[in-house]
Amino acid sequence: MCAFSLPTAEERDHLVQRLWADERVILLPSGENSVRFRPPLIVSAEEIDAAVAAVSRVLALR
Repeated sequence: MCAFSLPTAEERDHLVQRLWADERVILLPSGENSVRFRPPLIVSAEEIDAAVAAVSRVLALR
């Protein structure tokens, strides 16, 4: 599992919504303003790279 926090819950919620709508990446809300990845144990390095790139693209749109 990997997690990180955003400044506000609103920004977190926007990230989660945009990742699913635009990138088809599922990110789980956690706590007040954090998100977490819970990839399967068989996830490949390429899939992790693609998910991180998707997060970067969505965060760049803020």
